[in-house]
Amino acid sequence: IYKRLGGGEEPLEKMVFGVYDLMRVDPELGPFFERFAKTPETLTRLKVRTVDYLNGEWGGRPYEGPNLFESHASMLIDDWLYDGMMHMYHKMLKLLHVDKVLSAEIIDSLEKMRPPIVDPGGILLKEMEKKLAKASADRRERMRLHMLNKAQEAKDAKDAKATFRGVKMNGFQNRALNELFVENDDPEFQVNDRETYFSSCGDYFLYRSASTNTWGAAKTKRFKQVKEGLSNGVAHSPEGFEIWQTGSVSVMLSHAKKAWREWDAEATKWITRQGAGVESRGKVRRRPAAHDREERAVQTEPWRGVTQATQTWDVAS
Repeated sequence: IYKRLGGGEEPLEKMVFGVYDLMRVDPELGPFFERFAKTPETLTRLKVRTVDYLNGEWGGRPYEGPNLFESHASMLIDDWLYDGMMHMYHKMLKLLHVDKVLSAEIIDSLEKMRPPIVDPGGILLKEMEKKLAKASADRRERMRLHMLNKAQEAKDAKDAKATFRGVKMNGFQNRALNELFVENDDPEFQVNDRETYFSSCGDYFLYRSASTNTWGAAKTKRFKQVKEGLSNGVAHSPEGFEIWQTGSVSVMLSHAKKAWREWDAEATKWITRQGAGVESRGKVRRRPAAHDREERAVQTEPWRGVTQATQTWDVAS
């Protein structure tokens, strides 16, 4: 169509500009331009955008821009107004002496553009509203994740500065107990009104047992039962033992390894493990995950000769 109409933008501009000029001065169609082409500048922009689109549609310079529905959705064009435009195209094609065959092809092409412009039934509008709603939801989700990331970064930075009490256990047959346990003083994780200590991998925790006057070790998955006094754990200190003993190094050493009892599943009984218990105590600091995905930990302020490294924690300086 582009070539047969003249092979340049001038013939196309004459037709399009002429149609809009006829519509603008029409007593019935003209008032509608107050909605979307009120000033000479906006009317000119509408003409140019229409030429750009028809250029690409009819074989000229490729069109780059929104589709027909998106570019006309805010104009609220109905079939009556579109019929009025089509009448002006018929009139303009005659004024330009375009032959009947080409005129018929142009009219047929313009009619095929009616559905996305008029959008009968509002089907395209509903689809666009769904897309906009999804885009809005996606944007809110991105903002939510961004805020969560910022909060996590702030928490990591805070944790990187905060120090916690750590207890290094050793000497047990169950190797999962020979770990660094770090204090959790959150009230929700207290047992018998005392803090608890969780292993770096989170599988086990240490707690104060009021019924036995000992410190015990239990599986984290049984935390609720332990807190309710329905589980005895898997290991216990001697009676009267205090896990965070204060005083001189010699006093702390004397309270360190006091032969804790460990439950032997194969023997189905409690076994006293000589030398099993607290190996060292000290301060530790959490390493932010963003700093190093392969987290590690080091017992700090240790007793003599203890430099055991585990997971999740760094030296507290």
